[in-house]
Amino acid sequence: MQAVNFSERICAPNRIFLCFLIISFLFELCRADIIAIEPGESIQAAIDMASPGDVIMVKSGTYNECINMNKPLTLNGMDVGNGMPILLNEGDSNKSVITLNSNGCIIKGMNIKNSKNYALNILSSRNVVDSNTIIGGDTAIYLMASMSNIITNNNISVDKNFGHGLVAMQSFNNTIRSNTIRFSGLSSDGINLVRSTSNVISYNRIMGNGLIGGSGISTRGSQYNIMKNNWIETRGLWGSSIYICASDDNSLESNKVEHSDFSGSGISVYLSSRNEILNNTACSKGQLNCEGIFLRRSKNNNISANRVYSTGWYGSGVTLLFSKENKLMENEANNSTHGIYLGESEKNNIEYNIAQHNSDNDIYIDFFCPYTSVKRNTGSLYIVEPRWSNIEDNSGSIKEFNVEFPDEVPIFTLADINDIIYNLSQFILVRFSET
Repeated sequence: MQAVNFSERICAPNRIFLCFLIISFLFELCRADIIAIEPGESIQAAIDMASPGDVIMVKSGTYNECINMNKPLTLNGMDVGNGMPILLNEGDSNKSVITLNSNGCIIKGMNIKNSKNYALNILSSRNVVDSNTIIGGDTAIYLMASMSNIITNNNISVDKNFGHGLVAMQSFNNTIRSNTIRFSGLSSDGINLVRSTSNVISYNRIMGNGLIGGSGISTRGSQYNIMKNNWIETRGLWGSSIYICASDDNSLESNKVEHSDFSGSGISVYLSSRNEILNNTACSKGQLNCEGIFLRRSKNNNISANRVYSTGWYGSGVTLLFSKENKLMENEANNSTHGIYLGESEKNNIEYNIAQHNSDNDIYIDFFCPYTSVKRNTGSLYIVEPRWSNIEDNSGSIKEFNVEFPDEVPIFTLADINDIIYNLSQFILVRFSET
């Protein structure tokens, strides 16, 4: 069937079967009309006259308008020889280019651009956003109180200070998979979850270059999310490839992450509990206090079967500060200043790890780490004040150093200061988004 201009309706003679992603959301387009849009015509006018379930085919060209999807429709870009259709908003860049106000919309094959605000604003559920190029000002894709969306195979980018490739705010059960995300700016993020639960973030390629930091994936107050098989490279004065803040019960598995610049971490966990950090490759390439995995003020996390290393002065494969009751098992922590470092951290279990070829110490248990279990590890041990620790069956030299504890320990570290700056910027983001 040949599509015509949107003013003419063509009824499809056969049922249009959707791909697996769409079927999983129980979308069924039966005898949907196909409405074709030429350059110079209005996409919004086609949306207004369309019936639920219709398909709007947008041909190559540039379309300057804001789109409100207020009924379940498919918006499908059609390359007729001049590339994907470009949809932008030059008239009022404070508005989103596309807003999804209806459940069950499909956006595919579009080039969506906004120089100032959101490119795609999702305020509904069970939508599919597939194979688009999305360029945002402040944020490329923004989800608010939205659930069960599939966002896959998109090319997403943002280059503003404090910008975000994708923000999920109070959103649940979304799938963010196989996207390429690029970000740059003063302190920006690739994917940012805020008070969002049970989302799956997998197989994404995320590349970021921030001046003072930012993260490939960051969470704040978010639980039960799965971050799996992502490949993340970030740069910044501080920052982390994955940053978990005040977020419990998340799973980080089989990610490959690398942060490079002056300082920073591959995976950073702050004020968080009961997270599973399993089988990741995490490194930090910098000059000072870099960590493959860094826990601060966190407890009851499981860090197991990871391959970690760092460069720089006082770099560590795994560092725990002010953290307790965590489990470190079967990690490989080699070729750093310290393979595993604990400071002011109590009641942690360090077992079956391999820490070798580290320039200072393979496993270093520093001040105020009582009741630590150090068993069946491979690598040299250096333990300050070991009297309250359980040290058994380790392979490697052991040095014990008994000393009186100092009266005070530092309250803030350099990383804590970075956290304060970063979380202040995120607080501003939340307040701005909710107004």
